[in-house]
Amino acid sequence: DRHGAVSALWRAVRLEPGNWLHWLRLAYGTWGQERLRAIHELLKLVPGLPAGLAMKAQVFIARCAPDLAHVDVTEGVEEMAGGTIAPPVAPLHWLDGLLCMAQGRKEDGRSAFDRELALESLGHLYAREVCAQVWYAKGADRYLEGEYPAAQAAYAEVFTRVPHHPLAHAGMFLIARRHGRVPPGTTLDDLEIWKRSAVPVGAPGWFEREMAAAVVLVDDGKHSEAAQLLHTALGAAPPGNSGWHI
Repeated sequence: DRHGAVSALWRAVRLEPGNWLHWLRLAYGTWGQERLRAIHELLKLVPGLPAGLAMKAQVFIARCAPDLAHVDVTEGVEEMAGGTIAPPVAPLHWLDGLLCMAQGRKEDGRSAFDRELALESLGHLYAREVCAQVWYAKGADRYLEGEYPAAQAAYAEVFTRVPHHPLAHAGMFLIARRHGRVPPGTTLDDLEIWKRSAVPVGAPGWFEREMAAAVVLVDDGKHSEAAQLLHTALGAAPPGNSGWHI
């Protein structure tokens, strides 16, 4: 009941506007301009809070404004490094790595990914999911460099954390196809593990499966079909952060 949840969160901040945790929860439970408004109030109460800066950056990334996002990510990383707020508090090194990769700064991106992985053993909230995404990014990076054994090893690390990670399965499928380990004409839909992990439209994990299918289309040189698939998926997605995932 997303609407009921958001209504409850707004009631909390109206009853107790000086409690920063209410604004943090409101930011987490909302998206777009509503999230930015909540973060604006949150950062007035707790300046430089990395979790708030990370959620703000996600909105800017979805709006195709990576430079604005990187300002917030950099500030959050500096706050974490400064020791005034006990890390880890937000997946900012992962975000930093993704933004660096998007800007072509691969070595900086790889270093940021390694810094995120170094925090995993502290057992922070979402450490398993975040580090699965880091390993996926490392695998994709190595795949694009043509370093397929390293890519496979990275994807294997993903599966130890999130066994049904759709994009990592797409990466493994592409490597297997390049090495002739799947029959010609085989698609993701033919894979048994892909069938077993199917979810209804709009359910958690569904949009990531659509992205994985688009990745395979891009690898086939079918860029227009991939774009159309994602366009259709966005139209079918429930309100939320699907644009950020792209």
